[in-house]
Amino acid sequence: MHFLYYALLTVVCWGTYGVCMHAGSSNMGDKENGRIMAFLWVGLAYFLTAVVAPLIILKLKGGNVAFWAYPTKGWQWSLFAGTLGAIGALGVLLAFGKMPSPAYVPVIMSIIFAGAPIVNAIVSTTKEGNWAFVKVPFVAGICMAALIGFFFYKNQKKNQLLAKQKQLLEVAVDEKNVLLKETHHRVKNSFQIVSSLLYLQSENLQDSDAQKALQEAQNRVRSMVLIHQKLYSKEQLIGIDTEEYLTDLVKDILESHQDASQQIHSEIHIDPLVLDIETITPLGLIVNELVTNVLKHAFTTSENNMQLDLKLQKKETILVLEVQDNGKGMPSEIKESSFGIQLIKSLAKKLKGQLTYSKNRPQGTIARLEIHRYNEL
Repeated sequence: MHFLYYALLTVVCWGTYGVCMHAGSSNMGDKENGRIMAFLWVGLAYFLTAVVAPLIILKLKGGNVAFWAYPTKGWQWSLFAGTLGAIGALGVLLAFGKMPSPAYVPVIMSIIFAGAPIVNAIVSTTKEGNWAFVKVPFVAGICMAALIGFFFYKNQKKNQLLAKQKQLLEVAVDEKNVLLKETHHRVKNSFQIVSSLLYLQSENLQDSDAQKALQEAQNRVRSMVLIHQKLYSKEQLIGIDTEEYLTDLVKDILESHQDASQQIHSEIHIDPLVLDIETITPLGLIVNELVTNVLKHAFTTSENNMQLDLKLQKKETILVLEVQDNGKGMPSEIKESSFGIQLIKSLAKKLKGQLTYSKNRPQGTIARLEIHRYNEL
């Protein structure tokens, strides 16, 4: 059974041969010449183990160390075998030099150690003239191994192509994201300039109604500025965190109506939703109009415990937006011709929404919008 120990020794040494050779060549510090230098050290190891060690063993056993004393055919074949072994070692190094990544080391060594026994069987059978004794299963096994190797190679080539395409796609996506982010940044800056111009214009007006109209226009622009600001500052370039956006929007609206909002208590309840820009833009403008209407018409400055509630919930296939207040309640007739109402209706139509007003209990108004068209990400 001692032969098994030597066989296992060979398996371990040959199994780790390629890995160690790759480690040696890659740590030479010279990508071009490192493989050749590694091969030189492999040759030195061959000399020590295949020349020096056998000479010592022969001496210890009292054998003849003069190779010329042996039959010429014997040492010629042995020399040829050593040359083939050295060329094989060089081939391994050259294969390592051409592989796409270090992950291919096991692949290369598997091909070598799977293919070498097949070549060995074919050459030895041919040399000895024993093809007549070869059984069909043996030939079938060789053909099967060759087919497996071929398909394995084709699969590797396909994987390489897919990996390259994936890399190119990732680069293209990164470039697109950079451009998209820059676009959001520029749009945000443009809106901010418009908002600033409206503010400066309102400061120079004496007419209070005109000032209020410009302030309302400024708030509408600000609702869109906030969208592009969040798209620019987040990794998500095509969607908006609705809860964060609407909370900040309502806060901005209240701050812009400081006199009316100082005593107003607000509560905001938003379901965790990420909506695309085509949905969040009209939704933000609608919220701006509804909240502004509450601040303008629902309360008098002398009232206490003023309450404003905003809710956005997903109910089955629709979104439901509700803006509630506990103010004096809605008038008997709503001015359908006002710009704000016309804007809300136009935006609601884009979302396939239906806006209704009802009385809040015990007092106040509820504006309810059911949204049927939206894109959730």
